[in-house]
Amino acid sequence: MKRAKPTKNKAVRDKLACKLLFLKLKDYQNILLYSPLGHELDIRPLILKLRQKNKRVWLPKSIKKGANFSKEGFTIAPFRLPLRRLGWFDEPSLSRYYKRELDCIVVPILGMDTSFRRVGFGLGMYDRSLPQLFKRRLKRPLIVFVSRELALANGVLTDAYDIEADLYMNARIVMKNDKRKYYEHGVNLHFIRSLGSVFDYRSSHVLCDEKDLLR
Repeated sequence: MKRAKPTKNKAVRDKLACKLLFLKLKDYQNILLYSPLGHELDIRPLILKLRQKNKRVWLPKSIKKGANFSKEGFTIAPFRLPLRRLGWFDEPSLSRYYKRELDCIVVPILGMDTSFRRVGFGLGMYDRSLPQLFKRRLKRPLIVFVSRELALANGVLTDAYDIEADLYMNARIVMKNDKRKYYEHGVNLHFIRSLGSVFDYRSSHVLCDEKDLLR
């Protein structure tokens, strides 16, 4: 599958988003990322930066069923620089590190609803695969949703088994999932990054300092 080259504006936004993501992820060791398609946030600069800091980066790996690959789920494998013809994101291989626990998972989304759950393409690959990765884990990893632009529904479109994130990030917006504080009345808030602070764009009321979200 060919990946479209991002336009200049998209490339600038993607780099800004990667810088912000790095600030959040730099304290984690085992991080599951993804192979970006043309419409998704290009996280290749983030992958290289994390590798330079000796972080272990993982990618989804297709599960083969007979002669074809399953569209219903995936496993994970460590990211390695490409050695074969597929290029930058060659299909990763399993290794002895496979059983390492994940600290953080970055998930690309098309949008999300007010329950902070993911709206994707409807195949349910992440919804089926991630619970299997969470089995027998001592601690649930941090889940971060990312996209170039935030598409947020006014209500709940998802089911209870859909993935729920702890944080949403792009180049301009940081949203933190705090049900007790922000969602108990079904209130739909946007947290906008501006001059180092986060505020509700409807009232311009500062909610918290941005650095508090990046701890």
